[in-house]
Amino acid sequence: MLAWYAAMFGAASGDRGPFLAVDLPGGVNLTFSPVPGSTDQAVPTKGRVIDRIGLVVEDLSDVRRRLESSGISCADRVFTDPWGTSVEI
Repeated sequence: MLAWYAAMFGAASGDRGPFLAVDLPGGVNLTFSPVPGSTDQAVPTKGRVIDRIGLVVEDLSDVRRRLESSGISCADRVFTDPWGTSVEI
């Protein structure tokens, strides 16, 4: 997830305490903790603690192009990431 968000939004990844994190445009920090077992056990976030986030981007066209080139459609500035989280840009 960290690598995907860093690539899609040109963000820097790093550490936040003992966890991996990525700082996204607009001052958003996403902090990741590992899923016990295989990554196949990760479940979509819809209906859970975080099921929608909003991000500020400088170049909406560029972000949409990167999303669509990775197979993700973006309608009305909203898309669903590969893990089921709705994201508004």
